[in-house]
Parts: sequence; structure tokens; C-alpha cells
Amino acid sequence: MKTFFASTCFKQRFACELKQTTKLMGKMSCIIMAPNIQKCYEPGGLDDAVEKTLQQAKLQEVPVVFALSLKKLGGLTHIKQNISCVGIINYQGAQESFHKLMALIPAAKEKYQALKFRPLDLRPKRTHVI
Repeated sequence: MKTFFASTCFKQRFACELKQTTKLMGKMSCIIMAPNIQKCYEPGGLDDAVEKTLQQAKLQEVPVVFALSLKKLGGLTHIKQNISCVGIINYQGAQESFHKLMALIPAAKEKYQALKFRPLDLRPKRTHVI
């Protein structure tokens, strides 16, 4: 009896965590990284792993999006742990959403740069409404 293997084979859609994402960097379409990763100043610690991942992404021209939190990334991937980053490998079936995300990146970068380098006294003051 012949078995049809095409239906059982699937492509990996994403990679979780820094180690897997760095290892599969050549296949990545995009990386979503949590902005609230804790700092670890020891050599070979988490900061070094994040820096290595960002450098490889820059070399291979993979866009990096800082969004969501550790807990939300874990929830979206159905993993009951905090996830620091998710690398998107195959976005088949979600092309429209992926292309919208890629279109929003340049505008978000410009907005961040404008906020980052604006003097403190020009920032809008918050007013509490009761």
C-alpha cells in the first residue's frame, strides 16, 4: 500500500528563543523580539546572546520587530513560558498580515527616532482627567 507523504510533511513556521533563532537565521523572514528582556551583564549571558542575534540579523538583512512582551510571545506560540523572541520562517497562509507588518516597520522606526531624540522639555505633558 502506498503512503502519500506530502500531507504529513510540513514546513516549520517559526523558531522560538534566541538559540534556535540564531541557528536558523539564514531561513528567517522576520524576527519578533520582546522589548522587556532582563539585562544580564555577565560575559556569555543573555545580553551577549541578544547582541549576537541582532548582529546576525543585520548582516543577513532580516527585519527585527520589537513588539509584545515575554509573556504575550509565549502565549501566542502556545508555550507556557516566557519567550524572548520568535523568528518567522514560513509565513504561508498569513501573507497579507506579514506584508502589512513589513509596511508598518519604516514608519514605526521614524516615529521611534523622533521620540528618542526629542528634548525632554518638548515632550507632551500628561494630564489626568477625573
